[in-house]
Amino acid sequence: MIAGDPTTFTAQFVARYLDETPTVVAALRAARARVAAFEVPREVFLHPPQFFTYVQQALDRAEAAIGAHDRPLYVAFTDLPTIADTGAFSFRRTAEPSAFVPMNPRRGPFLGYVALAEGGLAFFDDKGQRRGQSPREEDVLEALRWPWP
Repeated sequence: MIAGDPTTFTAQFVARYLDETPTVVAALRAARARVAAFEVPREVFLHPPQFFTYVQQALDRAEAAIGAHDRPLYVAFTDLPTIADTGAFSFRRTAEPSAFVPMNPRRGPFLGYVALAEGGLAFFDDKGQRRGQSPREEDVLEALRWPWP
């Protein structure tokens, strides 16, 4: 159900999420899809204005690393201060919002961002809106409507 190294924090988060959401597991199985979680490169922490460029590059690398027949559902992992510094998400440090840039996946849907915070985790959907601590089941089910071949 999870693409990539199962020992990473991101994979462990996904595994725990799947343990708690049997409806999502059933939907992933029915779609023959796998969660492809990837981390936003550390250099983003030094250059918040380039955040979306770095995330797209990380997404492109994740797409290149998975099997040709896999059906990925992408989730990016970062931290809350970086999310806030962009000014583009619903949680920001600036009064005026910056432009939010949607990701452009080619092989499967991009679900959103999991951000590590001092008090736990925060999930932001593919439009930058905070949706609690983890993806909502209905959002995952909707994403699994992706038109895979």
